[in-house]
Parts: sequence; C-alpha cells; structure tokens
Amino acid sequence: MIQSEASGSTCNIFTGGGCTIPPAGSAFYPWMHTLKRPGGGCAFALVNDGVPGAISNFGGAAAGWGPPEQTDFGAGFVAFLNFASGATANPCP
Repeated sequence: MIQSEASGSTCNIFTGGGCTIPPAGSAFYPWMHTLKRPGGGCAFALVNDGVPGAISNFGGAAAGWGPPEQTDFGAGFVAFLNFASGATANPCP
C-alpha cells in the first residue's frame, strides 16, 4: 500500500518514518478478514471490522498489514512503499 507525501501522508518513503496503517485521515482502509460462508466453510475478504460473520481480523489493521517494508528496486532506488505482515495461519478449514 503506497503512501506518499503528495497525497497528504506523513510517510517518508526513504526512511519509513511516519508510515502508518491506516494512513492519517483515511476513513476506509480495509485489510484481510475471514468470514463465515452461508452453508458452511469460510472465505477471505478485504473489508473493515464490523462485517457480520467475521471469524478473524488477523489482529487488526496494523497487524494485518504489518510494518513498513524496505524494497530495493534497483538502480539505487530503495524505498518503503509496501507493508508486509508475513505468512499467517489459515483459519479456514
């Protein structure tokens, strides 16, 4: 999820400083949840909290997205343009 100073974010993409989830001022910032499916089983959905049938929100927005991740794009361009939570257990049977 890219945050840039041009969009009003306080995120410094070169240091990772000020990069937060959700970004300051955001009204809707979904992250992965698992939801109960009608008839059984479950499914993954990219939503906010408060959706009926939620099984797991993977620890909330900040935990679900993870910390800022530094990426080396080559040619000397190194920046914090993504967040990475790492692998999580699949709660769906």
